[in-house]
Amino acid sequence: MELTIAGIPQDYWSLTLAKMQIDEKYKSVVQLYLSHLDKAMERGLGLVLTGPNGVGKTSVMCHLGCRAIVHGYDVRYFSLAHFITAVQKNNQEFIDDINQGQMLLIDELDKKYSKKGSDYVIKTFDEHLRGFLGDRKVVIIATNWSTTDVQRNFGDSLLSLMKRRCEFVEMVGEDFSNYVNSSYWERLKKDTELITKCVAKYAVEREAKCG
Repeated sequence: MELTIAGIPQDYWSLTLAKMQIDEKYKSVVQLYLSHLDKAMERGLGLVLTGPNGVGKTSVMCHLGCRAIVHGYDVRYFSLAHFITAVQKNNQEFIDDINQGQMLLIDELDKKYSKKGSDYVIKTFDEHLRGFLGDRKVVIIATNWSTTDVQRNFGDSLLSLMKRRCEFVEMVGEDFSNYVNSSYWERLKKDTELITKCVAKYAVEREAKCG
């Protein structure tokens, strides 16, 4: 139920750190962060994962979200474009639900959109990100942009704010999507059982941690 409420895509529910085709140094970063998760949540400290498509940014982000749920925290996953659309349409129900999250997983920061010559998206994201961080929410961001790209698109002020509360992790490596595509038939046969077992394991862990 919590995984569904969080909005974490089901494809990532059963993806463990051991299964991720990412460099060991990135796994070490994830393990270090998770080993101090409660302190990170208390202090509102997050991560910004940068790098090209397919290197595992969303996988890492969703794994962190799943582990946070196991620890008893409220998590919400959404793309920047989805959030901006909700703000534009005054979808207060969606925005209120996002505000329930203690850890916010913001995907596809680079997929921002705006009319030519408009800075609406930048101003909107700036305003809400400041609000999230001001409320001590943990923000995990994934983007194809480099730190320089983030600075160029959102400006010095927002970049400075992000750096004060988030560690920037530049991820590089082989396109993980090639591995996912190659395992299609195995996933077709085994996903339901695998997801069921994984969710059951999460439930047992959460019960042990949170009662």
